[in-house]
Amino acid sequence: MNHKEIELNLRKVGSSFVLGQGASLETIRESEARLGINFPNEIINFYETLNGLSVATPKFELLRVEELQRNNELVIFGQFNGCVPVGFESSSINSAKQWNIVNSNNGYVITLTISSFLTNKIWAWLLRGREVWEKEIYT
Repeated sequence: MNHKEIELNLRKVGSSFVLGQGASLETIRESEARLGINFPNEIINFYETLNGLSVATPKFELLRVEELQRNNELVIFGQFNGCVPVGFESSSINSAKQWNIVNSNNGYVITLTISSFLTNKIWAWLLRGREVWEKEIYT
């Protein structure tokens, strides 16, 4: 998904938003050094396309690469609903050759790839209000 597609989809949400332009590779490398990690290629590509996003309602935020915070092996990069931080599980590479994306409060694995997070999980929350950060209970 490119920057223009993201912007078009955000307009469908019907809420105010701030969408950051992509970060330079130099800025991304500086963040890697500050955090003491090396991003998988897909995450580098993600930040080169999109560096920060804030949606007012329903509340959602992706931090700019310069704002990422490390909490042990988690790299906190966003927040759902104003209270559910999400992070990259940087301790190991998963079967998709990326880092798991997890609910930082409880460790629930939201998805295995940044692509799935960007094209599916974010929109499930923004467009349908589906809480993707918890296991769904089917009755």
